[in-house]
Amino acid sequence: MKRAPHPIALRTGRTLLELPVLYEDADVLAIDKPEGWMLAPVHWDRTRRNLLKLLVEGVERGERWATSRGLRFLRPIHRLDADTSGVLLLARHPGALRQMGELFATRRIHKEYLAVVHGIPGKQEWTCELA
Repeated sequence: MKRAPHPIALRTGRTLLELPVLYEDADVLAIDKPEGWMLAPVHWDRTRRNLLKLLVEGVERGERWATSRGLRFLRPIHRLDADTSGVLLLARHPGALRQMGELFATRRIHKEYLAVVHGIPGKQEWTCELA
């Protein structure tokens, strides 16, 4: 049985944020992004909940979670809103960022969203087509 990859452990003030790594290969990392964390540009620091800033700084500082993976580059391939939790794909090198970014830009990646709702929906499943 294959062991799950060890989590990314980010220090934020006095707390430790552990991000489960769902998938990992030579090109990408897939993490479970918690709600309440944004992916704002690194220089944007009006809040301490900037996940991109913590990830980039962790790689630059050579934190254990980054060096144990041989990371010198880590950038999100797509965005998830701050209030959204879910799978976030991170590129491990610029080539992966370009190639995977192109797949997202040309809509060749299939995405599914699950919504947590109050009450009982009228149907078990439905599709929402966005233009």
